[in-house]
Amino acid sequence: MFYLSLLTLNIVLDFSYGDSHFQKHWDGYLDYIEDDKMLTKLEDISLHPSIFESTSLPVLRYMPTVGNGKIASIVTSDTVYVDGVYNGELGESHRARFPNFINARLEFPNSKVLGQRYKVDAERGVYIVNIVLEKHEVEQRYFAHRAHRSILVNQIFVKEKVAGSGPLEVEILINHGIPSTDIVPLDCAIYFNRTDVEQQFGHTATVEDGRYQKSTINVFQAWNKLPDNIEFLGTKTLVMCLDGNEEGDFEGSRNQFLQVLEMLDNGEDERLFDDHVSEWARIWMSGRIEIQGNNLELAKAVIGAQYYILSSLPSRTEAERRDRFWGLSPGGLANGALFADYQGHSFWDTEIWMFPSVLLMWQDIAKDLILYRQATIEPTRDRALENGHKGSRFSWESAYTGTEVTPDCCPETRENQIHVTGDIAFAARQYFAASGDRAWLTGDEIHNFNVSANGCQFIREMAEFWASRAELNETSGQYAINGVMPPDEDAHYVNNSVYTNTIASYTIHFAKYISCICGDLIDPIPEEWLTIARNLKYIYDEELEFHPEYDGYELGQTIKQADVVLLGFPLMHVTDPIKRQRDLDVYENVTRSNGPAMTWSMHAIGHIELGNMEKAEEMFNRSYQPYKMEPFKIWNEAQNQEGATNFITGMGGFLQSVLFGYFGIRLKMDHLSLNPVLPLETTSIIIKGLDYHGCAINAVANEKNILLRVEGNCNLTISQVEGESQFVIPDPVWEGNFNRSYIRISASVQSECPLPEDTLGGLPNKAAITKDVGFALLYSATVLVIRVFNRFFLSS
Repeated sequence: MFYLSLLTLNIVLDFSYGDSHFQKHWDGYLDYIEDDKMLTKLEDISLHPSIFESTSLPVLRYMPTVGNGKIASIVTSDTVYVDGVYNGELGESHRARFPNFINARLEFPNSKVLGQRYKVDAERGVYIVNIVLEKHEVEQRYFAHRAHRSILVNQIFVKEKVAGSGPLEVEILINHGIPSTDIVPLDCAIYFNRTDVEQQFGHTATVEDGRYQKSTINVFQAWNKLPDNIEFLGTKTLVMCLDGNEEGDFEGSRNQFLQVLEMLDNGEDERLFDDHVSEWARIWMSGRIEIQGNNLELAKAVIGAQYYILSSLPSRTEAERRDRFWGLSPGGLANGALFADYQGHSFWDTEIWMFPSVLLMWQDIAKDLILYRQATIEPTRDRALENGHKGSRFSWESAYTGTEVTPDCCPETRENQIHVTGDIAFAARQYFAASGDRAWLTGDEIHNFNVSANGCQFIREMAEFWASRAELNETSGQYAINGVMPPDEDAHYVNNSVYTNTIASYTIHFAKYISCICGDLIDPIPEEWLTIARNLKYIYDEELEFHPEYDGYELGQTIKQADVVLLGFPLMHVTDPIKRQRDLDVYENVTRSNGPAMTWSMHAIGHIELGNMEKAEEMFNRSYQPYKMEPFKIWNEAQNQEGATNFITGMGGFLQSVLFGYFGIRLKMDHLSLNPVLPLETTSIIIKGLDYHGCAINAVANEKNILLRVEGNCNLTISQVEGESQFVIPDPVWEGNFNRSYIRISASVQSECPLPEDTLGGLPNKAAITKDVGFALLYSATVLVIRVFNRFFLSS
């Protein structure tokens, strides 16, 4: 087990870091667990959709995680991670390890254990061990406190099973592991003259990039202690406080710790737990997806995916000012050691795979993800300049400062996967479409941290990068983006990725749209940029009737993951059903079997959109069943227990297939639409707290109807094609019942600015009777003359 723990902390669990590097370490892991039948025998025995329960435990790799967006840990691990605390230079930047001084295992010297159960209660955000002894029952709770977000808690509750048994003798064994090599300790002392509490100050060992990080990160850790051997009835609680920042300001976290210690001194252990449960209840009430019917596996998978993503995200009450957040990583906040689980870095995974579901269910938290990019924009400006371009080019891997932190193992992804800048711009576009948040655009907000660019500037700089990156092909008259790696990471260096070109064009068109709203806050968008956006090369093979992935792609070439199919969704650019179907068919047959789960989520969405329900069900099941590990719903990045652990990227793609697939949600710049259908063995899908322009929409889709309840101080127009019914929602609460078919929802107050044009590949379609540039120019001039003639002569 010791070998296994070390291996899971140090193995490179990431195909992007090179398959051969990964396989070398993984083979040793498989050799070790080859005879471990637990991997196949473990099952979830609970019949409740929010509880994942077992009578035995998996290996550490598949243990559940607890977290609150500030701190997180794998259950039974000797390690805790803190959001925004990284150690290591550039490609070695990773989450700094904090020793877990409350990682307690219990033994009972004078009692026999008759049975044990282990469960995750996702509803209450807690991991629980129930132990049955001869005369007593013990419950151990482990959770990252959702209200006191710097506090990790381990509670032990003992009660009599046989009346009169008296106190139980409990031996408490703490395993905090070896000292952290990421943190340089400065002081370890008794806390305020309390012998039961210790505190430690220190700092990380290395800055990420000295150009943008002026000092190492100061850290603080404090924890209480219990005797190694103790007799008691009732509750005993271990708590640990963790924090880290460059300024060394720990007043807030220390005050939290003092408040919690006071509660424990007053015997309010249960209140501490209740406060945590209440905050989780508030979060679930603000946004939640539920599956009802006979498909318990699906219902649990949906709750589990939401729980693990939320455990890596911050939350706040309306009265709290926004703190800085350092982004979502594919392995979540509980993972991220050096050369493991993506080291806690942020990729395009955030914006394309996880952000869409977060945006619809927890819009205020989604804003934290956008602000993370805005707060780390300075290095992106330098990155663009270093490569001879303008604007902002975002890093493929980003951590503390926003500088490029892709490890040296992977130069192709570091240098060529530039589509991440378009992915971030697309997320910003979707955020504005869902929220209409003009205060974010203009920067008229106050946070507990500095944002280097308001929303207007942020978007314009990304558009400027694409305009400077495109090259004019003087033969065709089109613009090209050459030397890129598309989402398909098997294509290391290609020209004119159809995905990259499309999302680059979208970025420029969106910048034009927001420039109308932003006015004098930013410089106007040059017409030259729009010319580039409209005339970026867009590949479609008329003869074979599909979109080649890039220049020179040949039908039948293997790809790693979803790429061209993303044009249909999330980009919603390919709307022709014949072309959509053809792309789905072509690329399903050539996608690697060991690729990530999100591919099949996108195929499921496509087939649902086209009405291919049997195929959709196949793709949908394929998107989660091979990747989800029992009993605690931890995901692997790839099938056969391979890839990054607790892969919340895959969970995000899976939730999209529920929201945008089966519930049929489409978010456009001027409206939101629903067109739900139901998965097999499902009687209804419930969405609570769908956030749209200040409204919270509760929607229930059953076999015949869609029930809507709209809350909030907002004005919406709701219409349905059947019967042409329209409802304007001016009141704080409104309810309606519709036939289960297409529903359109729009904000009653629309922007006066023209919507994004979103065209590309324009020139050949209009003037490519010949490839001669002179003819193209003559054609354009002729069109202009005709328009002028019509305007001034015929109209009169």
